[in-house]
Amino acid sequence: MRLHMAGGPDYAYRLDQALTEDTGAVSSAISALVLGSGADGPQDYTRIFYESYADTDIGWEEGVKIWINFGDNVPHDCDLNEGVPGKSGTWTTGGDPGRDEIMGTEDDLDLQTVLADMAANDIILMELHTTSYNQEYWDYWTGMTGGATFITDSAGDDLVDSIVDAVGEAIRHIDSLTLEASAGYEGWLSSVNPAEYTDIYIPEEGVDFEFEINICVPEEIECGLHEFTINAVGDGATLTAQTVAIDVPCCVEGGMARITPRTINKCSMGNWVTGHITPPPGYAGVDIVAASIVSINGIAVDIEGIVNAPCCGEADKAVVKFDNDAVVEYLPEPEDSSAGKGKPGRVQDVEICIVAELADGAVTCILCDHVDVINECAGT
Repeated sequence: MRLHMAGGPDYAYRLDQALTEDTGAVSSAISALVLGSGADGPQDYTRIFYESYADTDIGWEEGVKIWINFGDNVPHDCDLNEGVPGKSGTWTTGGDPGRDEIMGTEDDLDLQTVLADMAANDIILMELHTTSYNQEYWDYWTGMTGGATFITDSAGDDLVDSIVDAVGEAIRHIDSLTLEASAGYEGWLSSVNPAEYTDIYIPEEGVDFEFEINICVPEEIECGLHEFTINAVGDGATLTAQTVAIDVPCCVEGGMARITPRTINKCSMGNWVTGHITPPPGYAGVDIVAASIVSINGIAVDIEGIVNAPCCGEADKAVVKFDNDAVVEYLPEPEDSSAGKGKPGRVQDVEICIVAELADGAVTCILCDHVDVINECAGT
């Protein structure tokens, strides 16, 4: 709650109730207000507008903020005509001394500067005015913040309707609409297209906006059910949200992988590097439906294989073929260790790790094997 009077025991600003969902507390604060009148016509609106972003106790949340001013006059300012279309000359109603209440000091307030700062802090000024006198001024001042002026000369339900209409109109325009995942799941939302919609108006009946999104489960995430929301965020405020539930399967232990050839020649013209996978206990070779190499020599990769099952008439194994060139790209380069004999060098115990997907939706834990690497080309 804010009072802005002038003269006598009145004061420029006091916060009687911070933002709250407790309507009883708001009603009590309003009922405790006392009309002090004042000694002149212009009011201390400039100071009130300044406190909309300077008073950290107000309790704003992120997003668009709406500041409703109930007024019947003009602010104190050294030149009300500044910037107002069609106005010339200087109209002064006396400056605003700011928080120290002493004119001529560093914290004196300028109306136009304060309104620009409100806009910079995403605060929309809505003016509910009891008269159309000087409305062109209020139209300009509220417009600087993206707000508007509403004339009301009544009380009761009509006044309430005017306030509701004013707030509703203010929040219908959105500068930027984006999608965001809820806290802790931001990295799961790997791409959004388009990245945002800009300068949009939301009618009372609502409107649809289409986004194409990709959700990727990060590596080494804890298995189990993960629930989060994809939030439609307009100018920093969450407008609506969609719940997403992803069941990350836990890995099944007990499998084994063997890579052939046991020595991989980087200069080979072969097509495949082959993984012979023994599934975990309780599964057969035919239960392996997909497999990927996930790391080579400690480097994270994602090389999908082609599954052929069962292996060599053995129902307990599966054969997965991986593109030779894709694998060789990540293998270390052997150095010549032959001391002038022209023989190729060899890198021993290069680790290749595989994860296989099982027919029931589970996945194996990481299965690793070790091979040697050479780089011996024909004719060398």
